[in-house]
Amino acid sequence: MSLFHFTLRFDDDEHSLTAQDGLPAGRVGELLVDLSQALNLKNSKSLVLSEIRGNCYALQLTTHSVSIHERLKIIHSKVSENDYRGFTAEERKYVHTLKAVLGNKLHLNAYDESKSFKVKVEEIKLPKNPDHYFENASAYGIITSIGGTSLEGKSYIKINQEDFQIEINQKQEKTLLNYYKKNRIRFSIRKKINFETDKISSAMLLDFEILEQKSFAEAAAEFRTKHPEGTSPDTEDSVTAVRRLREG
Repeated sequence: MSLFHFTLRFDDDEHSLTAQDGLPAGRVGELLVDLSQALNLKNSKSLVLSEIRGNCYALQLTTHSVSIHERLKIIHSKVSENDYRGFTAEERKYVHTLKAVLGNKLHLNAYDESKSFKVKVEEIKLPKNPDHYFENASAYGIITSIGGTSLEGKSYIKINQEDFQIEINQKQEKTLLNYYKKNRIRFSIRKKINFETDKISSAMLLDFEILEQKSFAEAAAEFRTKHPEGTSPDTEDSVTAVRRLREG
């Protein structure tokens, strides 16, 4: 199995860093943890610190994965260009940590083993990010709570498949009360999302659709009409067929 090496080489103008006199262990640990999260590593051994070397301070990272190796190149190439468009919250966190490590004195050379890829990071300029952004989306579920904390205040619903509240107006509340803990509903919502964490901070209901409720017998009859071959071994197994019946 092939091994791929990627080096993060920290240095200053005086070349004062060495393998024995380099970055604090805690700072290196924080950097590597944040890099691992930025790469979304599922296996803790898929990327390892294989060596600290050189007449500088060079962290050699080693992986068996081509995709991880390529992702390392992409992230550091974009950082060298101060281009953070499309970065995830985890990738942005890594850039913040890297900026703290470099401070005002250090710079970084990132390269692969053959040095066919090599970039230099001298100054990280982080753009001022918005606090949040908005996104229209759909959500499905059954209303588990509805109302507000006061007669004059805003009203909200919660649905069983989401962990955030959805703001509703008076007209929507009056209609949705009829479906409380009953029908499955498709909700069109506008989500307010925290830019740094990518977590939903609030949502507003735009529209909704009450989904058709079918009994199991009705669903089975409709299924037999659409699929007269039934659940024979030549078509699909019984578990799949029953799941399709229940989903309507």
